[in-house]
Amino acid sequence: MNNQNLDNKFKFKKKFGQNFIFNDKIIDKIISFANIDENTLVVEVGTGYGKLTTSIASKAKTVLTYEIDIQLKETLSSNFKNYNNILLIIDDFLKRDLANDIKD
Repeated sequence: MNNQNLDNKFKFKKKFGQNFIFNDKIIDKIISFANIDENTLVVEVGTGYGKLTTSIASKAKTVLTYEIDIQLKETLSSNFKNYNNILLIIDDFLKRDLANDIKD
């Protein structure tokens, strides 16, 4: 998965502050600082294109990830189809009940 896989029709939305991470070195650094292991639940706000999400999922027990941009739903569902430990919620994180989402 790289930025070439991002649909050319996709328009970044300033209102969501969209900045997607594609650089593997940055992703590796984030993962190493996070001390994620096979027992970790990670809550990610702002899934973006999902490159960081899939890297986290390869280390964590579960990734609960929120994305507000409905236009990314199909792309993310496709990108995550081989991961049974990613729970994607397309909604505004600030309007969610995190405790309830974790419980579910």
